[in-house]
Amino acid sequence: MEFMNQNFESSKSESEYLKTTITEIKSEHDEMVNGFDCLRADIDELHERHVDLQIRSMRENLVFSGIPEFSENETSEQTEDIIKDFMKTEMKMDMIVDFQRAHRRLKTRTENALLNETNCLLTAKWTPTDRHMKQTDNDMKQKAYDRKNHPAEVLNRTTTVPVEPLTDVEDEDRVDRPLLRTEDDIIMGIVYIPPENTRYTSENAMSEIEIEF
Repeated sequence: MEFMNQNFESSKSESEYLKTTITEIKSEHDEMVNGFDCLRADIDELHERHVDLQIRSMRENLVFSGIPEFSENETSEQTEDIIKDFMKTEMKMDMIVDFQRAHRRLKTRTENALLNETNCLLTAKWTPTDRHMKQTDNDMKQKAYDRKNHPAEVLNRTTTVPVEPLTDVEDEDRVDRPLLRTEDDIIMGIVYIPPENTRYTSENAMSEIEIEF
């Protein structure tokens, strides 16, 4: 009888110990769940900030296609001068545009093989002015704006904002800041295809645009 009582007390003590251990494990598990929730919230916030930075970074980018590469080792300054000359002679722009930086976007080997040329896309980040790149040539045709090269997060953020093509040289492609909750208005960049029969036009300009996007 005494032996059974000892076993009972031992089992009871062990049961209490297991209950205490399980309670502690459950408490630690709850803390881990709360920690993961906080971590997930921080990651979501960082993701939102990253997308916002992408939008702000790309809103002042200009992309040109079909402009030949005149030098194999073209510097950023040379690229900037080529763009300025193009905007002055072909786009008939009298105003001087200041660029923060300009460079050519390298194509992949597959694209190079298909195009068989060195007319990489030109990307220039410009410094906005009060008039925001007014187009002064009434006869220049407006080209459709294609955003397929933007990250999916940026497309999802801006897909519900309608941007109509310009119908008057006094208009601008502008998205009001209340729509995207930004401090400043966003000027949408466009892909510009040079006019035909100019020294900036390449035979495969349209193919290059289609492959890039």
